[in-house]
Amino acid sequence: MSTDRRRCQPALDDFLARHREEILRSLHFKPMVQVTYADSPGEEELGITKHIYFGVYPRGTVFDVWTLHEDADDPLVWEDSFRSAHLAKNHLLLMASLVQAEKGELLDQQKDVLWEDMKFFLPTHTGPFHFRHSTLCPSGCSLEFEADVIELFEQNKSLLDQDQMTAGGHASLYDANGSRCWVAVSHRGEIVLTPDAPEPISRVNKRLTRQDQPNY
Repeated sequence: MSTDRRRCQPALDDFLARHREEILRSLHFKPMVQVTYADSPGEEELGITKHIYFGVYPRGTVFDVWTLHEDADDPLVWEDSFRSAHLAKNHLLLMASLVQAEKGELLDQQKDVLWEDMKFFLPTHTGPFHFRHSTLCPSGCSLEFEADVIELFEQNKSLLDQDQMTAGGHASLYDANGSRCWVAVSHRGEIVLTPDAPEPISRVNKRLTRQDQPNY
């Protein structure tokens, strides 16, 4: 159980005034836990990430849980105080897991929108579908429905790691109209049939979010 925030607050203010820089350095260079996240699919594609650092710092007979929010105006935040390092660390780990889940879900929700936008513009493909692969056995087959195509890819996980551009030398998939197609997999594992030489979904995300980026 945490200590009474009101009783420890005056001592905390004085302690922070004297040790702020030391706490900042400790959190930045030796955090107990670091949560790394991207604010958008576009930033994730570009490798632009932000960090929240978590740590426990002793103050007299109590142990304070601190967070350092890299992108915040006031980055150093006191979260709570505990009477043992063990309790403080358990609280820190719980906080970090909740923050990681929250940041991940916010990013996934943005990807959901991009994925649905992409699906809206996908053409309809008509079966039967003709699949050829130079290394699978059998090397070719006919698949009556789109669901059969998706099942084939699910049963051969290596195919899901390829887009049509990388698979083009040894694999092909055509619908009944002779239109070349392939599959794309969402961040949540949904599989859909896509037209000839589709972009990997990461590139689709990047292209769709480009409209949100400023023009210079």
